[in-house]
Formats: sequence, structure tokens, C-alpha cells
Amino acid sequence: MRKRTLLLAATLTTGLLSALPGSAFAAPSGLTGDFNGDGFGDIAFAAPYAKVGDQGMAGYVAVVYGSATGLDPANRTVIDQSSAGVPGTPEAEDTFGSALAIADFDGDGYADLAVGASGEDVDSDIDGGTVAILWGGASGLAGGTTVKDPAASAHDEWGRVLTAGDFDGDGAADLASGTTASHAYVVRGGFTRSGTTGSAQRIGLPQTAKYGIDAIKAGDTNGDKKADLVLTYRTALNEDGSGDWSKGVAYLGTSGGLETSVPRGLNGGTTIAIGDIDGDGYGEIALGNVFSTEDDHTGSLGGKVTVIRGSEGGPVNGDAPMAELTQDSPAYPAPTKRATASAAPSPSATSTATATANWPSASSSRTSTASRTPAPRSS
Repeated sequence: MRKRTLLLAATLTTGLLSALPGSAFAAPSGLTGDFNGDGFGDIAFAAPYAKVGDQGMAGYVAVVYGSATGLDPANRTVIDQSSAGVPGTPEAEDTFGSALAIADFDGDGYADLAVGASGEDVDSDIDGGTVAILWGGASGLAGGTTVKDPAASAHDEWGRVLTAGDFDGDGAADLASGTTASHAYVVRGGFTRSGTTGSAQRIGLPQTAKYGIDAIKAGDTNGDKKADLVLTYRTALNEDGSGDWSKGVAYLGTSGGLETSVPRGLNGGTTIAIGDIDGDGYGEIALGNVFSTEDDHTGSLGGKVTVIRGSEGGPVNGDAPMAELTQDSPAYPAPTKRATASAAPSPSATSTATATANWPSASSSRTSTASRTPAPRSS
């Protein structure tokens, strides 16, 4: 049974998040999220809880392509695990689309889409999870290739959260995936359609995570043109294992990959965005936290957003945030009782907006208010 699943995820190719050079990969048009290279940004929606055929929660991804007049609903495609060239078969609770990440993974100039199916059973490994890259091209996204789990026996839900960035600055997109364990993995580029990749790097957390990785995001916090990696997780509040404490950690990118020997502690949260908010060339980290104190002793009623300043040395101490915003903050809009992290828009940016759902706890779960109505399916 799935412990944490995204009900709806939307990957937007313009607006919301200012992507820094360390984590953006240009398509022929110059737009990171242009799957068909026509010069207009496209949008991908994931519906991991959707039924495919008679298989409940098998999941699918719907792509709407951009045009000179904006998104064109008539120009869309729906991709699931029964689509031509896509690995796997639609099965109950596979949750294909549980996470999304955009990059030009094979370096052909077209944006590609990594898709997690974190509930998929892999042979005898229940909920082992899979990740597939759907390939961009002149006709849009089509076909796909599995990204092998580097250590399938060490965790479950490979692909529960995804992000892409060039962590070693070699010009090739890397892919990071969270799991149910106290570690994530970075699979280095380049990726090929035959399934070869670069080496994998294990990213261990500084403490034991009770529920695995809650959120993950790549971005350049120190302006060195290499992507850094930010993760959030929950650890035990008390020595007897009771209670939850949401924490975050950042690892800086280097020419050899992520520097994991110096974890930089941050505030916790359920969503992450990275962008240069104050225009100084360093990416700030915005952490949205929808947890109440029941699920995180640092949580709050109605949620909050904590902003951590970037600098030449990376993120500035998370205990002294640049800003901490709640619905009681001055000039905050009328309450909607949800916390969302976002950063300044950029004309060439890629952003990921995620409706979060069902983070586990000992006593309760949180369910997204996003619509569960499946998107129209194309013929």
C-alpha cells in the first residue's frame, strides 16, 4: 500500500520558479520545458491516482503543448504505461506520475520528462518503484526508457520524488530520486535511449528519516553554475522514537558531484523551490510546510513558508531565515489555509508546481485539495 503519493503534479515551463544556470538545459527554442522544440513552453500534468482501464491508481501523465496564443488544449497527449514504447504495464496502485522532473537528459536539444511510478511492484519487490524518462522530439513526448534503481534492495518507492540538475557542472543533466529510506540517489548523465547512464551517487541523510524523503529540489544556491541538492525529511522528535520533526539539508555541487561530507542543516517542509529572489546571483531556498504540530513539532496551523538566503558559501544558516511567512504575516492575502513555496518568474525558467498529499504519520495523513478528476484523454 502506498504511504505517500502525489494526487496532482504540474510541471510548468514558464513562471513561478527562477531556474539558475546550474539546473537548466536549453531546448532548440531556448525553453527548458519545450518538449517538441517549437519555441513555446509546454505543460505536463500527472494524475497518479487515476484509473487506467480497470486498474485503479495506475496513473498517467497528460501533456498540453504551447502555441503562439498560449496552451492549446486541442494539442495534447496522454501517456501511461500502455502507451507505445513506455516501459511497464498499467497495474493497480503503480501511481505512474507520482513525481516529475524536466531536463534534456539525452542532450538532443529537446526537453525530456522523468516520471516516477513509486508504487510499482518490481518482480517480488512490493512497492519497489520505477522511474522512466519520456523522450522529447519534434512530435512531442513519445516512448521511454527505464532508469535503473541503483540499490533496489535497500529501499522502496524509487521515484517517489524527483529533480534534475547538473550537480557536477559537466554540462549533462543528472537525475536525483528520493526513496522511503534515509537516502536518495543521484544518477549522473548522460542518459541514452538504450538505458545506459552515468554512475550513481548515494546521498545519505544526517539523521534517520521515519518516512523517507518528503521533498527534493535542485538549484544553484552559491552561484558556481553547479546545481546543489536540497532535501526534506522527518526524524523522531523524542529518544523513544515518538513525535515528528521536519528537517532539511543541502549538499553543494562540485566537479566531483555532490559534497556529502558537509551537510548543511535547514528548516524542514513539504515543498521546495529555489530561485534568486533578491537578485544577487545566489539562489534562495523557499520551504513550504503544510504540517501542523501534530505531524511536525515546528509546524503551524495553516502552514508557513520559510525562505533561506543563498550566498557565495551556499545557503545561510537555516536557524536564521531570510523570511518566515504565515497567513498572519503583514499584507498576506486572505487565508486559504495552504502553504506554497515559489520564487520570482524568469522567461526561460522551468518550474514544478506540486499538489502534495498523504504524508504519513503515526496518527493522520494530509490529503490534497486538488481536483482528482482525470484530465481529458486524447484519442
